[in-house]
Amino acid sequence: MHPQQKKELDMLRRREIRKQTHCATERKRREQTNECFEKLRQIVPFHSDSNETRLAMSKLTILEKCISRLTELEAVVAQYESSIAASKIQSFSQPQATYYSPPGSPHPSEKSEKVMSISNLL
Repeated sequence: MHPQQKKELDMLRRREIRKQTHCATERKRREQTNECFEKLRQIVPFHSDSNETRLAMSKLTILEKCISRLTELEAVVAQYESSIAASKIQSFSQPQATYYSPPGSPHPSEKSEKVMSISNLL
């Protein structure tokens, strides 16, 4: 075999190997992507009429529904956080019972139940 022919044959083999490797890599990537879409389809609650509709959803539909659901959840979290902040502000703004104890008298917690706080008198 001529050296030039051998060189061309080696090049063709390398191209074929590269092509096969690329095809296998691409197939694996598609399989992983499809597995992820299947996980999304199972995790995110979709309001569909039947299980067949749910299984036949396109990838675009799955992504759109996931985005919609995440947006809803963000709003719920924001509302929850604002209600927590409001309850903290409210608890700090409420007046606390204040006791007047003359010097030398016991601490209010040590007094009998007959002692009233100033806020109860008002």
